[in-house]
Amino acid sequence: QEKTAHPAPFPLALPDWCIRLHGYNQRTTVLDPFMGSGTTMLAAARLGLDGVGFEISHTYFEQAFKRVEAYPHRVHFGGNPVETT
Repeated sequence: QEKTAHPAPFPLALPDWCIRLHGYNQRTTVLDPFMGSGTTMLAAARLGLDGVGFEISHTYFEQAFKRVEAYPHRVHFGGNPVETT
């Protein structure tokens, strides 16, 4: 289990199981309206799926972004965007 700073993390196996249970294909997009530390987005990326996630906490947003940036899949973030210069 990966450690996160989020107060209510859940194991990666949970969103992975949910996505598999409901079925998916190459065109599936996973929506996570309360992204937190990004576990659901990470599960989607590991399955090769597109994902859209929203988070209002800048801290958790950045953490989620860092967790999935290594995967070459389209994961879109909304909410409080990471500031760039």
